[in-house]
Amino acid sequence: LGFYATWLIVPAIVGLIVFIYGLATFESQPDAHELCESEMVMCALCETCDLWTLKDICEPYRFAWVFDNAATIFFAVFIAVWSSLFQTFWRRRNAELAYKWHVRNLHLEEPDRPHFKGVGKRRNPITGAIENDFPTKLRAMRMAVTFSTVFVALAAVIMAAVGIIVYRLAVSIAAYKSSHDTVHTQS
Repeated sequence: LGFYATWLIVPAIVGLIVFIYGLATFESQPDAHELCESEMVMCALCETCDLWTLKDICEPYRFAWVFDNAATIFFAVFIAVWSSLFQTFWRRRNAELAYKWHVRNLHLEEPDRPHFKGVGKRRNPITGAIENDFPTKLRAMRMAVTFSTVFVALAAVIMAAVGIIVYRLAVSIAAYKSSHDTVHTQS
């Protein structure tokens, strides 16, 4: 196996263990029993929708639990550490191979791509040949647009994650308050 494929064996095994843990622990969750055996009727999601029982979402909840359980936090930390170790060991392996193949100090001058047209022409100060040129200012502008786009996309992902967390928290608080209100009015 190649270096990367060999290193992927450990995260694959740990991921499989986390997945099996999610399958095995679903039935032992107290909220799963409450949810799947509940006869509570929920309000309609829209004006034309019918009422629905809470146990109707038992299967989606079960499916979500398999992939989003307590062990996934451990798996996320494990993958962060694993990726750092992989990168370090890959650099080491890369240096070993470069030394073994006697290419440690090899720097090839790559020719321009055949489809590269450039924006203008300039004379190479070393060889004196006329070459296609892409001005540094234009390159910097394109890189700035690219980095800005990536930043906006990353910010959108972070905002979506925070929004999901806030939504889950708000629903949990509302459910907690409504269950206490029901107890107080019925007793």
